[in-house]
Amino acid sequence: MSEDVILKEIEKCEVRCAPCHRTRHKNERAAINNPVIIWKIIKLNVNTIILNITKKRIIETTIITNQYLKKYFGIKEPKIALAALNPHASENGAFGNEEKKIIKPSIKKIRLKGVNAKGPYPVDTIFNENIRNQFDVIICMYHDQATMPIKILDFKNGVNLTLGMPIIRTSPDHGTALDIAGKGKASEKSLYAAIKKAQEIALKRKNWTQ
Repeated sequence: MSEDVILKEIEKCEVRCAPCHRTRHKNERAAINNPVIIWKIIKLNVNTIILNITKKRIIETTIITNQYLKKYFGIKEPKIALAALNPHASENGAFGNEEKKIIKPSIKKIRLKGVNAKGPYPVDTIFNENIRNQFDVIICMYHDQATMPIKILDFKNGVNLTLGMPIIRTSPDHGTALDIAGKGKASEKSLYAAIKKAQEIALKRKNWTQ
């Protein structure tokens, strides 16, 4: 699994967790005051998503996200929301049991570790401004749950930020767009945003000399 974020008006960041990405070098700019992060799984075939959602991955990802919200963004006590997998958070089992069997028990264990995590919240409501602004980060269960709201909010300025690595790593939050390469149509904004975000984090960590 990996992770992603929607910073309120400051900037949007898609956050991913290195341990969950293995060797796939992975892991927000919108205009707000506090960061809101969204988390997701690596790109997978829809048929395999459920198989890759485990208590271990949810717990590890949430713990790492909590650590780096403090380290990179200076949030002393991160407020973390976890999204549900099924429609309406399954409505007490009417649309699946992953919330009951996997996500809720994971959140319980996460809270025992002193992390302020809540959920699971239905995905069709958690990104509503009045709800999402209550949290610093929203952890999602799969790719499109996280990337869709980010790209709707600010497609050109999105940034991927990898967590759980000894170095700061950012990248543009979009694909290679090889179909328009060399035609003068591509936007450089996401690249600039990625560089700026890496610099901001480095300055906070005193790893950058101006």
